[in-house]
Amino acid sequence: MNRDQPLAPRGYLPWWVLPGMAASAPVAALAGAPAVAQALFHPACAAFVISATLANCAWFGPVVTNFATPRREVWLTIDDGPDPEDTPRLLELLDAAGARATFFVIGEKARRHPALLDEIVRRGHGLGNHTQTHPVARFWASGPWAARREIERAQVDIRHSTELVRAPAGMANVFVHRAARQLGLVVVGWSIRSFDTRATSGAEVAGRLAARLAPGRIVMLHEGHRDKHGRSHHAAVISAVLEQMREGGWSAVIPPRSSWLSHGRPLAPTVNASGQRQSGGC
Repeated sequence: MNRDQPLAPRGYLPWWVLPGMAASAPVAALAGAPAVAQALFHPACAAFVISATLANCAWFGPVVTNFATPRREVWLTIDDGPDPEDTPRLLELLDAAGARATFFVIGEKARRHPALLDEIVRRGHGLGNHTQTHPVARFWASGPWAARREIERAQVDIRHSTELVRAPAGMANVFVHRAARQLGLVVVGWSIRSFDTRATSGAEVAGRLAARLAPGRIVMLHEGHRDKHGRSHHAAVISAVLEQMREGGWSAVIPPRSSWLSHGRPLAPTVNASGQRQSGGC
């Protein structure tokens, strides 16, 4: 992939549309056309906020939200690690169930616990970029340099090859999509949100997910969170989820890139730096 490619894939808005509208508004105002200035500025700001805060929004680039498969299989994704307490327990549970998952890790945690990342990979699981510091309160409003810095620094600290990135809370604005393309990454969302950080019972989460499982769905789970007593419930949650899946005949897989879909649409082929076509590109 050409990592300097600034354009959005076909079918998506180019990154410069909203900044261009906002920048043109003062010019129109100075030219004596205040109505034109308002017609440019206010819609640009509103569209930026909506696209940046709407989880899995794919206006400016694809967001993988499911994958094509005829089988009873789903993609388990685990955010916010690695965690020295949770990660080893989750790996044991996944191994026991014959399940595979992708861990979307935070760069600064990856730097502190590199052996955990090595173990994740050694056991056949995948890694994804979940930004360097997980700035969930402000990442949606990141400018081009801040967005790229968060993603690029995490890539360095992860140390293992990955082509996946997930924004905190799935809020990826226009500059996040641009940075992902420049760095050769694919933005990944989800189809099922477990809300497991608010749960104290694995059965509660498993029951909630059971009714929503369907072939090709992406399930978002977490690790590394504690309740007010300092206890983690993530191992209990994932144990219950895996048991529910086993009873229903579901498998947890890491799907091939060629099967990834953005809101039901296949990802468009791209051209890499050597001019070769790549299927399933961002």
